[in-house]
Amino acid sequence: MTNVFSPENHPTFHPSYSHISSTPLGPTSRLITLAGQIGRDSTTNTTPSSFLEQVDIALKNVKTCLDAAGAKKTDIILTRQYIVGIEGHDYKGRVERYRAWMEGHAPPSTLIGVAGLATKEMLYEIEVMAVVSG
Repeated sequence: MTNVFSPENHPTFHPSYSHISSTPLGPTSRLITLAGQIGRDSTTNTTPSSFLEQVDIALKNVKTCLDAAGAKKTDIILTRQYIVGIEGHDYKGRVERYRAWMEGHAPPSTLIGVAGLATKEMLYEIEVMAVVSG
Protein backbone atom coordinates (compact mmCIF):
# COMPACT_ATOMS: atom_id res chain seq x y z
CA MET A 1 0.00 0.00 0.00
CA THR A 2 1.30 3.44 -0.92
CA ASN A 3 2.03 5.83 1.93
CA VAL A 4 1.88 9.57 1.20
CA PHE A 5 3.18 12.19 3.63
CA SER A 6 5.19 15.38 4.08
CA PRO A 7 8.01 16.12 6.51
CA GLU A 8 6.76 18.04 9.56
CA ASN A 9 9.35 20.76 9.01
CA HIS A 10 8.54 21.12 5.30
CA PRO A 11 4.85 21.84 4.63
CA THR A 12 3.52 21.65 1.09
CA PHE A 13 3.01 24.80 -0.96
CA HIS A 14 -0.69 23.91 -1.17
CA PRO A 15 -2.75 21.41 0.90
CA SER A 16 -3.89 19.47 -2.18
CA TYR A 17 -0.83 17.17 -2.25
CA SER A 18 1.94 15.53 -0.21
CA HIS A 19 5.66 15.87 -0.80
CA ILE A 20 6.42 12.15 -0.60
CA SER A 21 4.94 8.92 -1.91
CA SER A 22 6.44 5.62 -0.74
CA THR A 23 5.30 2.53 -2.65
CA PRO A 24 6.45 -1.02 -1.89
CA LEU A 25 8.13 -2.72 -4.85
CA GLY A 26 8.68 -6.00 -3.06
CA PRO A 27 9.35 -7.31 0.42
CA THR A 28 12.50 -5.22 0.91
CA SER A 29 12.35 -2.26 -1.47
CA ARG A 30 10.29 0.89 -1.93
CA LEU A 31 9.83 3.41 -4.73
CA ILE A 32 10.10 6.94 -3.34
CA THR A 33 8.55 9.66 -5.47
CA LEU A 34 8.91 13.31 -4.50
CA ALA A 35 6.64 16.10 -5.61
CA GLY A 36 8.47 18.84 -7.45
CA GLN A 37 10.64 20.69 -4.95
CA ILE A 38 10.87 24.42 -5.44
CA GLY A 39 13.14 27.19 -4.23
CA ARG A 40 10.72 28.27 -1.51
CA ASP A 41 12.16 28.38 2.01
CA SER A 42 9.80 26.49 4.34
CA THR A 43 10.98 28.30 7.46
CA THR A 44 10.50 31.83 6.12
CA ASN A 45 7.81 30.98 3.54
CA THR A 46 9.66 33.11 0.98
CA THR A 47 11.02 32.58 -2.51
CA PRO A 48 14.22 34.47 -3.38
CA SER A 49 14.38 36.27 -6.72
CA SER A 50 17.76 34.72 -7.59
CA PHE A 51 17.63 31.62 -9.81
CA LEU A 52 20.69 30.05 -8.16
CA GLU A 53 19.34 30.69 -4.66
CA GLN A 54 16.17 28.89 -5.71
CA VAL A 55 18.24 25.95 -6.96
CA ASP A 56 20.06 25.76 -3.61
CA ILE A 57 16.82 25.85 -1.61
CA ALA A 58 15.10 23.31 -3.88
CA LEU A 59 18.01 20.88 -3.44
CA LYS A 60 17.88 21.42 0.33
CA ASN A 61 14.15 20.63 0.19
CA VAL A 62 14.88 17.42 -1.75
CA LYS A 63 17.32 16.37 0.99
CA THR A 64 14.68 17.08 3.65
CA CYS A 65 12.22 14.83 1.81
CA LEU A 66 14.76 12.07 1.17
CA ASP A 67 15.67 12.05 4.87
CA ALA A 68 12.00 11.83 5.85
CA ALA A 69 11.53 8.89 3.47
CA GLY A 70 14.62 7.05 4.72
CA ALA A 71 16.43 7.54 1.40
CA LYS A 72 19.86 8.82 0.42
CA LYS A 73 21.06 10.77 -2.61
CA THR A 74 22.63 7.56 -3.93
CA ASP A 75 19.15 5.99 -3.98
CA ILE A 76 18.00 8.52 -6.59
CA ILE A 77 17.23 6.86 -9.93
CA LEU A 78 15.83 9.83 -11.88
CA THR A 79 15.46 13.60 -11.70
CA ARG A 80 13.50 16.09 -13.79
CA GLN A 81 14.46 19.75 -13.58
CA TYR A 82 12.04 22.44 -14.75
CA ILE A 83 13.40 25.87 -15.59
CA VAL A 84 11.52 29.05 -16.42
CA GLY A 85 13.38 31.01 -19.11
CA ILE A 86 15.72 28.16 -19.92
CA GLU A 87 17.49 30.07 -22.70
CA GLY A 88 18.74 32.73 -20.28
CA HIS A 89 19.30 30.75 -17.08
CA ASP A 90 22.72 30.34 -15.44
CA TYR A 91 23.42 26.91 -16.92
CA LYS A 92 26.95 26.66 -15.56
CA GLY A 93 25.93 27.75 -12.05
CA ARG A 94 23.02 25.29 -11.95
CA VAL A 95 25.15 22.39 -13.16
CA GLU A 96 27.89 23.18 -10.63
CA ARG A 97 25.40 23.30 -7.75
CA TYR A 98 23.54 20.17 -8.86
CA ARG A 99 26.73 18.13 -9.39
CA ALA A 100 28.22 19.24 -6.05
CA TRP A 101 24.97 18.41 -4.29
CA MET A 102 24.78 14.96 -5.93
CA GLU A 103 28.33 14.22 -4.71
CA GLY A 104 29.35 12.20 -7.77
CA HIS A 105 26.06 10.31 -8.16
CA ALA A 106 24.77 10.87 -11.70
CA PRO A 107 21.35 9.29 -12.31
CA PRO A 108 19.41 10.04 -15.49
CA SER A 109 18.15 13.61 -15.47
CA THR A 110 15.88 15.52 -17.82
CA LEU A 111 16.05 19.30 -18.16
CA ILE A 112 12.77 20.88 -19.25
CA GLY A 113 12.17 24.50 -20.19
CA VAL A 114 8.76 25.79 -19.15
CA ALA A 115 6.81 29.04 -19.58
CA GLY A 116 6.02 29.16 -15.86
CA LEU A 117 5.62 27.24 -12.62
CA ALA A 118 3.03 27.51 -9.82
CA THR A 119 3.69 31.22 -9.17
CA LYS A 120 5.49 33.91 -11.12
CA GLU A 121 8.33 34.03 -8.55
CA MET A 122 9.26 30.38 -9.09
CA LEU A 123 12.09 29.80 -11.55
CA TYR A 124 13.22 26.24 -10.73
CA GLU A 125 11.62 22.96 -9.71
CA ILE A 126 13.05 19.45 -9.39
CA GLU A 127 11.23 16.11 -9.25
CA VAL A 128 12.99 13.08 -7.84
CA MET A 129 12.44 9.31 -7.91
CA ALA A 130 14.45 6.94 -5.73
CA VAL A 131 14.48 3.25 -4.84
CA VAL A 132 15.30 2.23 -1.28
CA SER A 133 16.28 -1.37 -0.59
CA GLY A 134 16.66 -3.15 2.69
